[in-house]
Amino acid sequence: MTNREAHDLDAVIELIDWYRARWEIEMFFHVLKNACKVEALQLSHMDRVERALVLYMVVSWVPSQ
Repeated sequence: MTNREAHDLDAVIELIDWYRARWEIEMFFHVLKNACKVEALQLSHMDRVERALVLYMVVSWVPSQ
């Protein structure tokens, strides 16, 4: 549901595209947080955190079909 008005078909398509993009972002962070458990990382050095996040971000990215 949205409170944005769509006055023609192009506006409707644009809204759908925005929500599709939002859904992909939501799924990306869901996998990153729940499957990869990034919030549970207890790494003491920033370089280790960065390397782990890079790896997990690659794993959690699911390209749209």
